[in-house]
Amino acid sequence: YTDVHIPDDIRAIVLLNLQTYGGGRDIWGLDNERNLARKGLQQPRKNDGLLEVIGFRNGWHTALVMGEVATQRVHGKRLGQ
Repeated sequence: YTDVHIPDDIRAIVLLNLQTYGGGRDIWGLDNERNLARKGLQQPRKNDGLLEVIGFRNGWHTALVMGEVATQRVHGKRLGQ
């Protein structure tokens, strides 16, 4: 197990074992392997043995992600795996 730092501005946390959540929403978001590796993360896979820890800052942040109002660039804050 690994400790995950939760920033003070995070108001909600979601733990995922799948790529999608809440009716097919990709709250982890897309990123290339190099950027994720710099953060100690990897693209989620259903058989990687990891849980993705994702945070939301507030209700507006959650609404943008869950409503898919914006582009794929809007996602939850990746906290850890």
